[in-house]
Amino acid sequence: MKIIFFLALFLTILFIGLLLYIAISSRQHKLKSDDRNLVGRTAIAETDLDPLGLVLISGEVWKAITSDKILKGSKVKVIGTKGVLLEVEVILT
Repeated sequence: MKIIFFLALFLTILFIGLLLYIAISSRQHKLKSDDRNLVGRTAIAETDLDPLGLVLISGEVWKAITSDKILKGSKVKVIGTKGVLLEVEVILT
């Protein structure tokens, strides 16, 4: 009976340790990109932007805003940020 108790205690401590490890390592996870290093980069419009929509940049989807209507699939350039929104403009080819 003592062996089962200590085994259960050991497994509980091991499980709590694993949860703590996961929690701590997830807090250290950083985004691949942040808004500071996206200005000047090229993205693809994932949705129509009129004026809000989504763009794909470096494998990440970001909310974006524009002053002109931009159609889905258009190439856009990031010209600035507004909080968590990227300000974009269409790239004319």
